[in-house]
Amino acid sequence: MNNLLEVNQLQVAFHTKYGKVHAIRGVSFHVGRKEVIAIVGESGCGKSATAQSILGLLPKRNTETSGSILMEGQDLLSSTEKQLKEIRGSKIGMIFQDPMTSLNPTMTVGDQVAEAFVVHLGISAKEAFQKSIELLQLVGIPSPEARARQYPHQFSGGMRQRVLIAMALALQPDLLIADEPTTALDVTVQSQILALLKELQIRRDMSILLITHDLGVVANIAQRVIVMYAGEIVESGSVEEIFARPQHPYTWGLLESLPRMDDKKGGKLRSITGTPADLLNPPTGCAFAPRCPYTMEICENMKPYEYSLSTDHKASCWLQDERAPKVTWNYERDASEQKTTISPRPFFKKP
Repeated sequence: MNNLLEVNQLQVAFHTKYGKVHAIRGVSFHVGRKEVIAIVGESGCGKSATAQSILGLLPKRNTETSGSILMEGQDLLSSTEKQLKEIRGSKIGMIFQDPMTSLNPTMTVGDQVAEAFVVHLGISAKEAFQKSIELLQLVGIPSPEARARQYPHQFSGGMRQRVLIAMALALQPDLLIADEPTTALDVTVQSQILALLKELQIRRDMSILLITHDLGVVANIAQRVIVMYAGEIVESGSVEEIFARPQHPYTWGLLESLPRMDDKKGGKLRSITGTPADLLNPPTGCAFAPRCPYTMEICENMKPYEYSLSTDHKASCWLQDERAPKVTWNYERDASEQKTTISPRPFFKKP
């Protein structure tokens, strides 16, 4: 596949008053042309830090970064700030999490969308404003001529998110990074925003890197899924493989946490017990081991290999080793119905 973006062994650490936080620990993936990739995982797993690393948005004064991020062969990690400014917007667009704080409350919506045209294309403010109206219409904002002259506080959350999408698409980027684009939106608006992104992706022939904590969000838009935990990729594969044949206990937990139509009224939603790993002192073994119901002794002492399960499906879990006991996950709400032949805390020698 002709890859648009390639991330290789990305490592990011933040220097804090408590010590060095190892936020991203050896992440590698690629995004093909016209492809939609989703990165999923709970808060603090490194999703947003990965997205911000691609655009060079992490604070340099307290951040250590290594590895490489290649955009059409250009390494973004070694690019100058001037080079990154040329890439932002024109090659890579980004939709940030909070549409209210991402928009300037003192500027009209039309002026904010038009700003990219003025800065990057050098056209007049009048011509840029007209282009902004066309973009607002493209993303489904009614009466775009009138709305372009209004301020962010006059828009609903869903409409503000559409404005951010318009801003990100202004210069027709090849890659759109959408960081939690449906956060704080109701279910109906979430569906509308995702449908809009899917439509624009096809219409513009662009790639999308979708960042989300909700596996349910990606089912109808992504082609491949990357599951992150504690700054690492623990599983990756096509949407069909991740949803139908997940192989990592953390992915199982994420899927089990999704609300279902057959849930009993008044019943409790399932969650992943325990707390995330301390990235000030990263574990030597599997980071998910303290929360995993299938933990073996080797899980605590040695980092798991990445096992290839098919052409695109990979999982970093000792359960995939041929010497490990077999565990069958069947997506039942009742944990007692999980089919498993695992013995208590088995140990097998280091290969």
